[in-house]
Amino acid sequence: MKVEEIFDRIAEVRLLKKLSDRGNLLFVGEEETIQYLQNFFARSNTNSHYNYYCLSENSDGFNYSRDDLLNYQAIIVASIDDEHFIFDRLKQELEQLNLETPILKLFSDLFVNVASARPLLQASDSKFTVPKIAYAIASTARSGSTVLCKALIATQIAGFPEEHLRQSSQVLTQNCHFDCLRYLRHLMTYRTTENGVFGTKFISHFFPVREQNNLDLDEILARFNFIYLIRRDKIAQAASGYIAQKTKTWHIDTDKKYKAYQASLNKIKIEDADLEKLHGYYQWILQEERFWEEFFEQRQISPLVIEYEQFVASPEQQVNQVLKYLKIIDEDRVKVLNRYQYKLYQIAKKFKIIGDDRAIKIKLKSKKLQSNLSKVLIQKYQEKYS
Repeated sequence: MKVEEIFDRIAEVRLLKKLSDRGNLLFVGEEETIQYLQNFFARSNTNSHYNYYCLSENSDGFNYSRDDLLNYQAIIVASIDDEHFIFDRLKQELEQLNLETPILKLFSDLFVNVASARPLLQASDSKFTVPKIAYAIASTARSGSTVLCKALIATQIAGFPEEHLRQSSQVLTQNCHFDCLRYLRHLMTYRTTENGVFGTKFISHFFPVREQNNLDLDEILARFNFIYLIRRDKIAQAASGYIAQKTKTWHIDTDKKYKAYQASLNKIKIEDADLEKLHGYYQWILQEERFWEEFFEQRQISPLVIEYEQFVASPEQQVNQVLKYLKIIDEDRVKVLNRYQYKLYQIAKKFKIIGDDRAIKIKLKSKKLQSNLSKVLIQKYQEKYS
């Protein structure tokens, strides 16, 4: 895979954007990666000065003095081929300098730090600390996992269940000697809430167990509790996924995005080809659910099953059920408030006019109603395939 494609596939984590304007940095790596970074930062840096050095197998050596290197905040090894090889060679060449400037790896350190919300310019080496509770939400695409994760994050006692193992880590693992197991351990060590809870989310088609046969996660996954989120109405789920692909809109979190989404919907005309593609998407969802069922059966896992439709109807009940299943709480404590109720609660809390209330109050946005296009698409699909 070419360097442009790799950085394009990991752009979702905004690694290079977060690395822009960081003072004085020195990038060391093979020519292809260094040239890409030089071009990228030439466009994005305004207040920083970055230098670049190509270090290949045929290079004579690293031609920087100790005084030169002390001017840099960090030396960052960058290579889509093998950053570990270049890192080891560089460390060996510089070991006599007693250098205080940190030498870091772009993917193994900086990418990992971004994902685990740690300071960017530091080594990610650490001893694995097992969280008190670890869990994963397992689901297929367009099953409502985002809204469930946001609800759990809002409680502030259920970790940060986000999709940590997805395209970006998958691409790095498959192409750049990235250690996915080390990455997951680092997340489990640092990406926890104060009560020691780690949460993550596995979407079936990005789940690394099925994509990388040489990656054995079973030992670490044995520490996890699983919540299996499914959607009863598979046709509606398929329609949601198909429309998301057509509009290139997977999540709507602002009014601006919602207006753009509505404008895209108005341009779509449903044809027979759309119904055939929708049928393919529907069959794919069934296949993805079979993957999870086989995964659980092979490992003798009995997950807590949550239906999306039940969550939409009674989010408070479902969130409490998840927290009790995980043994984070032993009684219902979560109260879901609407926007106005939550604002009043925040005011009361600020002025300390509420007593010793053990309830955990969270705010959830109301779920958008199904679009007219989705309804028409489902109706025509049922007429054709029922």
